[in-house]
Amino acid sequence: MSPIPKLGSPIPSPMSGLQKLPQCTRCCNGIVGTIVKARDKLYHPECFTCDDCSVNLKQRGYFFIEESLYCETHAMARVQPPEGYDVVAVYPNSKVELV
Repeated sequence: MSPIPKLGSPIPSPMSGLQKLPQCTRCCNGIVGTIVKARDKLYHPECFTCDDCSVNLKQRGYFFIEESLYCETHAMARVQPPEGYDVVAVYPNSKVELV
């Protein structure tokens, strides 16, 4: 006969020893294996895609606009710079010359 837990104490779960899988931001399923992390969000490699055209963004530039993920083409289509300015993509570790 197992002991009866005291009132207010947590009930032991048969799954309490298992770790929860990280969850993919796009499909909401657990991730086993390779994880893509961008802006503290996690993705399956196959789910790391542009919200518009579904091109895979691994090994490419990617852009977050209002919490959505885009390829360079679709990000530039969404961004309207102020009058007289152009949209320019700047990649990490690239050399930028200010004019």
